[in-house]
Amino acid sequence: MRLLRGYGWWIILVTVLITAGAYAVSRLEKPDYRSTATAVTSPRLRADTVPVAANPGTEREIARSGTVLDTVSEQLRIGRDELARGLTVEPVEGGGAAIVFTYDHRNATTARQRAQAVAAEYVRYRNSSITQYGIAASLVSPASRAEEQRRPLWVYLAPGAVLGLLLGLLSALALARRRDRIRGRDHFERVTGVPVLATIPRGRRPRGPGAPLPVLLRAPDSADAESYRYLRARLAPRLSGPSTVLVAGGREGEGRSTTAANLAVALAQAGRRVVLIDTDVRHPALHLMFDLSRDRGLTNVLTGEHSLAETLAAGAIVNLRVLAAGADRDGSADLLAAGGLTGLLHELKGQCDVVVLDSPPLLSVSDALGLADHSDHVLLVTDYRRATRAAAVRAAAELDQVAPGRVAAVLIGVPERDGGLTPRTLAGRAPAPAPVHHPVADRFDVLEGPSVVLPPHPVAAPTPAPQPVAAPAPEPQPEPEPEPAAKTPKARPARAKAAIPKPRVYSSAAAAEAEARVQAKAAAEAEDAPAEK
Repeated sequence: MRLLRGYGWWIILVTVLITAGAYAVSRLEKPDYRSTATAVTSPRLRADTVPVAANPGTEREIARSGTVLDTVSEQLRIGRDELARGLTVEPVEGGGAAIVFTYDHRNATTARQRAQAVAAEYVRYRNSSITQYGIAASLVSPASRAEEQRRPLWVYLAPGAVLGLLLGLLSALALARRRDRIRGRDHFERVTGVPVLATIPRGRRPRGPGAPLPVLLRAPDSADAESYRYLRARLAPRLSGPSTVLVAGGREGEGRSTTAANLAVALAQAGRRVVLIDTDVRHPALHLMFDLSRDRGLTNVLTGEHSLAETLAAGAIVNLRVLAAGADRDGSADLLAAGGLTGLLHELKGQCDVVVLDSPPLLSVSDALGLADHSDHVLLVTDYRRATRAAAVRAAAELDQVAPGRVAAVLIGVPERDGGLTPRTLAGRAPAPAPVHHPVADRFDVLEGPSVVLPPHPVAAPTPAPQPVAAPAPEPQPEPEPEPAAKTPKARPARAKAAIPKPRVYSSAAAAEAEARVQAKAAAEAEDAPAEK
């Protein structure tokens, strides 16, 4: 009904135009011309012979036989098949002895000529065989003037009207879908009032080992991975301190979880301490991406069954921790609105740089609105091809009510002609030599400051405690060996032990990363030992 109210005029217009076209075709089509001739057969009376009436079926077959048609085709100098194509021979209705010869052709003169020739040859042949069959024929009605023959007008108008109505409905549906679609990056910003922070190209669905991993871990040199680095660069100026970033979306399947996972990895690779939380307790996905167990997670922490230290898991790289959705239970969605999540986020913001939340679909459940109210920044992820304009406008309006001025958008699958950005990577060129540098320490292990020099990042690290100076040797001895300087272990704050544990490895990628850190640390200590001596 909505389609008829909005595009009823268009459907009527298309139907009228197609019907008018069908009428024009009926007028422009060249008509056929029909000429008829009639012959009558009758038995000849002879002495001592009982007359036998002519059989109409037999006479029709004789008129269409090769004997008659071959003679006529030779006279008219045309082929037999061409002659027989427009010929119709039928006995008169009612079972009489008359036979009607009808010939249809596009030319009136030709139709009359051929009808007369076939009827005359039939009469000649029948009269020449009287002595054998006793049946005579006579031409009672020569070929008449050919009359114009046209098909009834409804044969054209009825299909035209049906076709016009169908085309009108289909075109109206296409116009409605086109009108309700997002027609570019600028169009999205204009209709929603939300600035677009970045665009992500649509990648192919990965297959094989490691397919669920974020693209920054699976294919770090790809264009898709570079687009998430663009998102990190655009978001970084907004992260002035410990922040909570909510990754929301209007409908299922628009790329919320993928964007949240890759954004968290990108921020962690830049040296920030990141905690990624799956708040979609109805249909979680992050535990599948990072190969984690769902037995312990957010719902277990909110109900008090497990502590935060027991549920946080390593996210396959340093500086990243992942909190899965937790065990499925009745009333899981109500736990998010009970108030416990607010305290949990406040606690995590005191211990890390960024908390990334993967939210449920905004237009399906109400959980995302409550999460947006407690978030410092909200990213509205919208699929350019699948999302409608109405859904995008509604999602932006819902978020603007609870998080005014804190909403930005991320568009998925925008082509370059519509304002999308497709990064061009250096794939295929010879890789540059890898720079030699010390491994980056996991900043979750040293919350009061890194143990080695890290790349610069916006969050300033506290100054580590000074190291005590080793006491000198009491007296020189012959060939004494100097004692190594005693190092006092760094004091860790109590909150680190209470809240953020040492990373627990759940995936093969995390195991390889942890093993590499251990080997690098051992090599660094081996190099520092001769310097101390």
